[in-house]
Order: sequence, then C-alpha cells, then structure tokens
Amino acid sequence: MNDTFADKLAYLRAQKGLTQRELAALTGIAWSMISKYESGQSKPRLKVLLRLAEALGVSSEDLLGIQESKPRDLSIGLPQDSLDELQRIADESGKSFKEVVSETLRWGLKMFKEDPEFAASIKRGIEESRELREKAK
Repeated sequence: MNDTFADKLAYLRAQKGLTQRELAALTGIAWSMISKYESGQSKPRLKVLLRLAEALGVSSEDLLGIQESKPRDLSIGLPQDSLDELQRIADESGKSFKEVVSETLRWGLKMFKEDPEFAASIKRGIEESRELREKAK
C-alpha cells in the first residue's frame, strides 16, 4: 500500500468499516473534506489530523505513515503564543505537551516534503516576518 496521507486515511477508515459520511459524523468534519483528504486534493490542519486519528483509533504518526524513531532531546526557542497554542492542543486532545510538539513537527515536515508550494509559502512568510522585524528595529 502507498503510504501517502490520502491512502492511509482511506485504508484506515475502511479497516474500521466506516463510510466517509460516518467518519465525518464521528469527527465533526464535513463529508466533502473527508472526500478531498482521501483523494489527495486537500491536507488537514493539525487539529483536524488529531481528530481523524482519534476517531480511527490510531496515532497521528500512523495516519501520516510516519515510522517512529528513537527520540532525542532538543532545545529550541518558541514564541510564548506558540507554546500556549501547543499546550491548548495538548489539553484538548489529552496528549502530553511533548507528544503534541513531536506530532506537530512530524506533520510539518511531512507537509514540507509532500507539498513544495506549502513549503514555499511558509518560507515566504518567515522571510517577510524577518524583514518586518528588521524594519522595526
């Protein structure tokens, strides 16, 4: 089986014996979006990915087709609003902060690899943000 997100979602949904409409009802996600995810026309945001994984009884890594690797410690600085958002997601999902950070990074890396336009738009946003900070100094 191909390990793209679209293929994994369709496969796991079928394994659970769910229709797209049933999965939509379980997750509160529009049926049309489930269809777009499975056809590869759209990719979910992190919160949606977590809801899909929960409804299918798998981790977000499994849903993304990411194989678990041995964790290593890494120190990075993040803005407080980003830390607050990650903590809020952890609280809402019942997962640890560390799990949410790890899943977020894996999701982001996968999106960068699969969607060059997405990666380019993120890069442009970062560059624009840096330019604005420099002008403000």
